[in-house]
Amino acid sequence: MELRGHDADIQGARGTDSVKSLKILMIASEAVPFAKAGGLGDAVASLSLGLRRLGHDVRLLLPRYRFIETGSLEPLPKPLGVPLGNREYWTGVYRGDLIGLRNGTTIPTYFLDYRDFYERPDIY
Repeated sequence: MELRGHDADIQGARGTDSVKSLKILMIASEAVPFAKAGGLGDAVASLSLGLRRLGHDVRLLLPRYRFIETGSLEPLPKPLGVPLGNREYWTGVYRGDLIGLRNGTTIPTYFLDYRDFYERPDIY
């Protein structure tokens, strides 16, 4: 029996058939250990690490809130233009890594540094 579409993807993800590696950008407001207000931060981090362990190229994009220190982050050399509505906002970008505790799996993590939106003491 030949599996197609979603059923083939599920079977492949379980390891019974080969699956093409995906490039996945997860965009979220929080991810542990960088920012956490509730369960979303835990879920985003766990899902990212799980997908990486399955062989996918996973990256995170998060806001750089005031409480996220930049000392261990690498500033990218050029700003990023982000279209929003009828405007384009130019933002700085930092790069860091989310590191899994069990096996040291790393997820490249990018932080948008736009103070008008994220310069506040808390996430929400």
